[in-house]
Amino acid sequence: PLPEALQACANLRISQCRPVDAKTALEAVVKHICTAVDAGDVEGLPSHEFRTTTAKLLIEVEHAEAACEVLETLLLEDEDNPELRYLCAIAAARAGESETASTQVEWYEKQLEKPSCPDQIRQWSDSFEQAKEELAALLKQEGGDAEDEAGMDMS
Repeated sequence: PLPEALQACANLRISQCRPVDAKTALEAVVKHICTAVDAGDVEGLPSHEFRTTTAKLLIEVEHAEAACEVLETLLLEDEDNPELRYLCAIAAARAGESETASTQVEWYEKQLEKPSCPDQIRQWSDSFEQAKEELAALLKQEGGDAEDEAGMDMS
């Protein structure tokens, strides 16, 4: 099936509260995207907007690892897009990838430090605050896990 039809099906399944079915359809979309990227098939690659929507849907069905994969390809094309950076930070935090999430949040903070920071970047402040909170929770969990592991090693 066409990736557009699969994405529409996934969107429908989400609205029907059937996230498992949505996830299955989205996995097929991701496979199509990755195949096109790996083959260097620019014409076979769905649009930027389509892939961004796919990433959002993947985050919604709690398939953050796949969302990260899609977002990383998008960032190669448009590294200064705050929406992609935000989505990547959220997906990475939910996938347990603290380093990637930190990189995205740090990028945003560096943009804000620039005297000529455009409003289109500043308008993402609330969203990046959410990303920072998710990252902080992940780092706290990682710290707790490290403490648990250290405690186990000492026993």
